[in-house]
This record gives sequence, C-alpha cells and structure tokens, in this order.
Amino acid sequence: MSLLVAALAVSLLTIPAVAVRGQVSPRVRTWTSTTSIVAGLAVLSVLLLLSAAAPLVFVHERTNPAQLAHLAPGGPLGWSIGAALAGLTMARIARTIGRTRQRRREAAVPNWAASHWFNHRGIEVRCIPTASPMAFAVPGRDPHVVVSEGLLSRLTEHQVNALIAHEAAHVRLRHDRHLLAQLVYLQVCGWLPGMAWVASALHTSVEQWADSDAVHGNDARPSHLCTAIRLASELSCRHGLGVSRSELAVRDPDATSKRHGAALIGLVGSLLAASLMAVSHSITEIGIIAASLH
Repeated sequence: MSLLVAALAVSLLTIPAVAVRGQVSPRVRTWTSTTSIVAGLAVLSVLLLLSAAAPLVFVHERTNPAQLAHLAPGGPLGWSIGAALAGLTMARIARTIGRTRQRRREAAVPNWAASHWFNHRGIEVRCIPTASPMAFAVPGRDPHVVVSEGLLSRLTEHQVNALIAHEAAHVRLRHDRHLLAQLVYLQVCGWLPGMAWVASALHTSVEQWADSDAVHGNDARPSHLCTAIRLASELSCRHGLGVSRSELAVRDPDATSKRHGAALIGLVGSLLAASLMAVSHSITEIGIIAASLH
C-alpha cells in the first residue's frame, strides 16, 4: 500500500509540470496545479505517517521488519532515513509559511499611513506618500492594494485604473493561497531538475489570471494594462511583468484550450479519487496500529 500511496503522491506533484506545458487558460492551470500540489502534499504526509508507524510497531511488538514492508519498505535503515527526511521537509514547509506571513504583515499599510484611499470593486486602495514607484496587493484579514504617489504621477488615469484592477484581482480572487502553495511546492520539490522553471511558470499563470480579470471584469483595455505593466516594470515596480504575457492572457480560450483544460481536470479528478481511496485505507491501517500500541 505504501508504494501505491507514494506513486499517487508523485503523480499529483507532477501535475504542475504537465499543466504549464498545456494549452489551457491561466485560471484552469492555476487551480489544477494548486489542487494537485495540496493533495500531493497531503498524500505525502500520509506516506510519512506510514513510515513513522513502522518503527513504532517494530520497537513495541518486536516484529520482524519483513512483516512491516507493506507499511514502509526499507527496513530500520530506510525508516530512519524516511523519518529524517520527513522532519526536514516539515520544518522547511513550516519555515516557508512563517516567512510568508511575516512578509505579508511587513507589507501591510495601515490607514493612518496612507495619504488617501478609495474603494475599487470592494477592495480598498491605499496611496502612500512616497516617490518610489510601487504597487502591490496585500491579502489577509485586512486585504488592500497599495500604490505609491510616485507611480500614480507617472501613469495616465486609464493606466492607473488598469493596474489597480490587476492588483485588486489578486486580492479578490485570493491568489495568495495559490502563490503560497506554489512556494511550498518549490521548497519541497525545488531540488528536482526543471522545478524552478515550473514554479516560475505557475507564478506567471497567476499573473495572467489577474490580467484576464482586469480586462474582462473591469472593462480595462489590454493596451492600457500592457503599457501600465511595462512602465511599472521599468520603474522597478514590485511586479516585473512583460507586455507579451499580458497580450497572451487577455485572449479568449479557443476550442483546443477548452479540450485540454477538460482533459487536465479529468486527470486531476481521477488521481484525487484514487488518492482518497488509498489514503482512507492507509489511515485505517494507522488507526489499527495505534490501537495495538495501547
């Protein structure tokens, strides 16, 4: 059973690499990647629990290691290595989440620090009195968009509206959750060849999704958004995004994109169903083992 759980975890964590190469919409690519990452890490956690359960039974019951191979192969040496890797992985995940939350708190701008603020489709936009050009979204309990007066003075009214619509989309669509999952994914799988490129492509998908929402949901012209992003990038804005990326993002999905998206969703759904069955069986085994130790 442990080999099946491991195969399902690897398959789910491979989905993002498949998604970034498919001709699918940024929204579908982001959602399927995030879902597979979270599910893959959950299945991996169950696998680590199985590895931890084996040495407990071995020590408590003095069982032959061969009889525990269905839980975690490798014997005592393999279990020790697995436990060390599990501890290291969990520590890196916890550190990544903690640092992300800390950076979010540091980036937040309280109302009293803003020169003025206004509302954009239910999202508060706070302007800060600094000449440094910057614009970014702050999620969390007090979600808002921060934009500097230095950037506002360099853009036209249409360009400002397009850029704010892009940043507000990040807050409204809760893109911080997808970005956090992708960051954890990079921490866990970043040592594999090509994973850094996959993580970068997934980040671009999130930005493309915000572009699409800004254009289709706010009636912003693609040309205004492209120009605003290009100027913001040139001014060392927080999000360095390219014009070609925005032009690609605002296109309506064609028939091929929809077919590929449906196939990708079906693949992820099948893996999730198989993982649920395998995890349920594994949790039952862990429960039986825990009961035997009492």
